[in-house]
Amino acid sequence: MFDRHCFRKCMLFLLVTFVAQLSSQGVPILRPKFDQRFKIKSGSVAHSSATQFQLILSMQPANKRTIQLCSRNQNLFLQVNSNGIVNGTHERNNKYSLLVQESMAMSVIRLKGLATNRYIAMNKKGKVYSTALPTEESLFFTNQEENYYHTFWSYLYKTRSSIWLLSLKRNGKIKRGSRTRVGEKSTQFFVVLYDDSRL
Repeated sequence: MFDRHCFRKCMLFLLVTFVAQLSSQGVPILRPKFDQRFKIKSGSVAHSSATQFQLILSMQPANKRTIQLCSRNQNLFLQVNSNGIVNGTHERNNKYSLLVQESMAMSVIRLKGLATNRYIAMNKKGKVYSTALPTEESLFFTNQEENYYHTFWSYLYKTRSSIWLLSLKRNGKIKRGSRTRVGEKSTQFFVVLYDDSRL
């Protein structure tokens, strides 16, 4: 007979053990409820705790990995090209499509073009751009959906009813985060791990 109470206790034990292992490895466990921490008024952010940003920005990445992000929309690869423009390409072997994912906290990451050494960021108007130095606008939440695709949305800019996601149009141009919607194919990316020994 299935004991639901026992199952819950076992799952709680496994969760606590997993978090303890992450903490022992130096991985910061920070996943605040953004609805309580952020409000957007007239395009600006009212932050209830500025020290949260300062803490994350001052930390070194817990780990890094080289990846490619393949959009579910037309199989486009997200890239930071030689001019620093963020867009999509069909060329899988294009060096500008290689990205370094830097884990800053639980589900909080930065994306940096390997060839250009520039970070992907999103400003208060939802425009996606690249920057030579990491800022609070280059922080993104990431989540694996039920279909195994990943979504990435701005850590800084969001409202109580929506989030601003990275998205590639069919023509390879980047879509403004303020115009994206949860569930759109253009916002879903398959994470392709790249063998660093090939670099």
